[in-house]
Amino acid sequence: MLFSLLLLNLFTLGISPLPWTDEVVFADIVNNYIQFGKLNLNVVPQFLNGEVYVYGPVYFIMQKFFIYAAFMTAYSFRLLNYLFSNFVKKHDIIFW
Repeated sequence: MLFSLLLLNLFTLGISPLPWTDEVVFADIVNNYIQFGKLNLNVVPQFLNGEVYVYGPVYFIMQKFFIYAAFMTAYSFRLLNYLFSNFVKKHDIIFW
């Protein structure tokens, strides 16, 4: 039962739910990192101008490989988050 729910979630990852604001912001940062090698935020220039150092580069570097493997789609962008969330749930890891 649990495995079938995980598979269903995996297959609908690209279409549901609709993109949230943070996904769009992170996707823009990753896209700029791939194109220009900088962690710039262009989608909301009035919020932050220049490079974004608040989140750290590790997530964006890892996300780059998923996007190289499957282009910039909602599915490829959400896949890293999906894998890490299932890893955390499976191993009962709590980050405080």
